[in-house]
Amino acid sequence: MCLRGLIELIVNKYPLLLWYKKKLFHYVFLRTKLKKQLKFKNNIQSNSNSTAKKILVPLIETSHYQYLQILIIAKALQLRGANVKVLLCGSRLDGCELKSSRTQTKDPCLDCRFNAKEVVPLFQLETLKLADFISDSEVNLLRTKSLEIANTYPKEIVYDGYDLMPVVNDSVVRFFYGKLPNDAMKLKLIRTDHLTTALITLEVAKKINEKFNPDIIFNNMNVYTAWEPYYKYFKSKEKNLFTCSMSTFNFNAIVLNRLEYYMSNDRYDKFRSNRNYAYLNEEENNLLNNFVSKRTSLNTDIFKKADCFEDNQNIKEKLSIDLNKRNIFLFSNIYWDVGLSETGKLFENIIDWVLETIDLVKYNQELHLYIKTHPWEKYDTSPSSKGIVDFIHEKYPSLPQNVTLILPEYKISPYQLFPYINLGILFNGTLGLEMLLFNLPVVITGMTPFGGLGFSHEPDNTIEYKKILLGETSNLKPLIEDVRLFAYFYFIKSLIPWTLTNQAYGDVFKGFKFDSLNEIMPGKDRYLDHICNCILDPKNNIIENWK
Repeated sequence: MCLRGLIELIVNKYPLLLWYKKKLFHYVFLRTKLKKQLKFKNNIQSNSNSTAKKILVPLIETSHYQYLQILIIAKALQLRGANVKVLLCGSRLDGCELKSSRTQTKDPCLDCRFNAKEVVPLFQLETLKLADFISDSEVNLLRTKSLEIANTYPKEIVYDGYDLMPVVNDSVVRFFYGKLPNDAMKLKLIRTDHLTTALITLEVAKKINEKFNPDIIFNNMNVYTAWEPYYKYFKSKEKNLFTCSMSTFNFNAIVLNRLEYYMSNDRYDKFRSNRNYAYLNEEENNLLNNFVSKRTSLNTDIFKKADCFEDNQNIKEKLSIDLNKRNIFLFSNIYWDVGLSETGKLFENIIDWVLETIDLVKYNQELHLYIKTHPWEKYDTSPSSKGIVDFIHEKYPSLPQNVTLILPEYKISPYQLFPYINLGILFNGTLGLEMLLFNLPVVITGMTPFGGLGFSHEPDNTIEYKKILLGETSNLKPLIEDVRLFAYFYFIKSLIPWTLTNQAYGDVFKGFKFDSLNEIMPGKDRYLDHICNCILDPKNNIIENWK
């Protein structure tokens, strides 16, 4: 082991040393720079003429680097006249995304505590803590209630009209990175923790609404027990909800309200109705062609970073592909990540979808089902403890003869499979949109951004689904111009250029890319202006029209 690796091992084992390491970096390299960047030159004041919208930022955790992106947008909103309040955890939650089966021997709250104490105050935003709204005695009562629920663990957990079961299940599976323990007591304890978190979050949301009554909820997360209840509650109160996400399609861009793309076609309809021409012009076609070329040639930042594909040769021979058969390719998701329960449709979850698909085709030797598991189950920074392959082998110790698994270890890219696909199957992945660009028939079983447009098969029941799989239903043939217009909308225009930090995705934060707050005032950065305008006045701004 190298000296650097040894130092990291020692520092991570002893949290106090990690605290001093962070403090050293902060005070030597970061604090002075941030204090300068987060102040005005010449005492310029914020715009007091803007509508004083009240914005709640349920930031909760301050560990992931994106919290800095959220805070600087919040600061820009404040400079445009908004009344912004930032909500922090204050180590109040029993269960959160940072507390997982892989962090139990460490201090998972350390980063949050440090950044909340040393970094967040530099933004000069009003901060609140969960403890401001819920007392120790109230938390203890909720813990008792959670334990009672966990003892029986019903199919629904309805509290004040909200079913908390989906978000609790998502959070528990996320805690174990997919591999739920056989130890019933251990599982019950984690369920209790996340039940408690969900109940605390919901109670705090109600109290904040009573005291602050925000117009807008803004953050980077709306899944898992630490965040989702805010969005469920405030959505029921008809507040404007905004999330800011990163994108693997462009490391230097952000996406506003990503989940909206999955829920309806409203964003696309609004974008399309405000265009001067129906289809793509030459410049737009070139931008889309460049995007597709980089993806299919694996010449993108995410593929280089992940290093999960290789230029494999002889794919046909390696996978024993028989061109005389109907070859169906299923591309699975990481089933425990990013709250996928929100996007289920024909099937409630990824596992049910994969196993049921095998059941529907296993006796038909005229077709072959290839199941390509997600490469990040192995090559992500947080690999799965239990992946789709494990669930398949549990049910099928010996696979049916007409089923083949394409494992991450093969390092085969999906684009290398395109020449052999008679039908592509997805739950909710946007790979289906890329297949459509190559005139490949696609069936989707969950909610996707391109759903409801007539591009792909979207069966309402398993009978329809089976007919599509067996080729008893004619393939849809959408106009390629329609597909390309939507692909341009989703792959290009949904990505708002990000200029405030070195990059949006995978950022190693060493300060902002501006010298003072003067540079993020209205009129100084058109992309930041657009982001703020969309949040403050969503009715009169089209998110995708940033240029």
